[in-house]
Amino acid sequence: MQNRTVLVLMSITAGLSASLGYVLAQDAPEPTGGLASEALAAEGLGPHFECLEGMELLMTRHEIPPNFVGGTHSHLGRPEVFYVLDGSVLEYQGDEAVEYHADDGFVSNADLTREHRIENPNDTSVTVMDVQIIAADR
Repeated sequence: MQNRTVLVLMSITAGLSASLGYVLAQDAPEPTGGLASEALAAEGLGPHFECLEGMELLMTRHEIPPNFVGGTHSHLGRPEVFYVLDGSVLEYQGDEAVEYHADDGFVSNADLTREHRIENPNDTSVTVMDVQIIAADR
């Protein structure tokens, strides 16, 4: 239990430590549909951290279909960490892509001066989990 708490706090710190800013990504492909998401756990953060009143920590599992292209967006104000359970995904920040494979974890949209998107260019589905801090009234 204590290790999990440390991992969550490290994830929050990593997300909050990212630089601030925002510009639009260029030449992003049209998003495709079919992403299946399931919320696994949620916890209000206000009782734990006064400064995070109205925010919650949310864990979600996503099944990303073959040849999926996510919409371009920013995580400014809602830090997120990903863990790839199986397969591989591409994360684009601006025009730069990094490929992440099963057992890789990464801070989504770590460079907040650029928007990002996730893609599954493979012919098979990919399963990822994410943990993010979002407004509780989502």
